[in-house]
Order: sequence, then structure tokens, then C-alpha cells
Amino acid sequence: MSRIDAQKAQLQKARDFLDRILNSEENEIQRAAAIQAFEVGFELAWKYLKNLVEENGTLVASPKSVFREAAKQGLLESPEVWFDFLIARNNTVHTYIEDLANEVYKFIRISFLDELDKLIRIEI
Repeated sequence: MSRIDAQKAQLQKARDFLDRILNSEENEIQRAAAIQAFEVGFELAWKYLKNLVEENGTLVASPKSVFREAAKQGLLESPEVWFDFLIARNNTVHTYIEDLANEVYKFIRISFLDELDKLIRIEI
């Protein structure tokens, strides 16, 4: 199994884990678990994309540069949504503010799983 295939499998596991969390009874602990699973999924996703982009011959370093280049290569429809995920991840990693956590939780529920599904469906 190649490194990219292994990353894709890890990304699928993280996506499925987050889905199970989001489909469990909502409470404070479930929301915290969802945010933590989002953080892990986000890290796996951008590093997976980084490797896909680099397989196509472009060296990139930061998440933003990865998202921009992935969009140029047709791997992402919109880098802007990934920029929003990056902001959400940065906000949740560095502090805990309940209102912010609730906003991030809603954002995760609305769009993150769909975006992970798109990444996982990329043919390599």
C-alpha cells in the first residue's frame, strides 16, 4: 500500500469516526468529541492533499498553499471552504470559548463531512 493510499484509509477512518460522533446523542461531551475529531480529520485532510499536490510535482508547505494549489490542480472545488476549516481548527485548538465551540460544531455538521467525502472520492 502506498503512502497516499494509507493516508486515504486513515482519512476514511477519521471521517467515519466523526460521522458516528455526530450521529450520537448531542450533549456537551459529544460536541467536544466532534470538535476533537474535526481537528484530527482536518490535519489528516490537508496532509493528504499536500501529498497529492506534491505527487503532481508542486512543492507546498502551509495548509493555505496546499488548498490553493489543490484547487488549481482540480482536486478541490473551492479552497475558500478549506480556509474556513483552517480558521475553525485554529480557533478550537488554541482556546475554548463555548460560543465559538458551538459555532464550530454547527459548521462541522453542515459541511465538513461532505468535504471529506469529496477528498476520499478523488481518484489517484
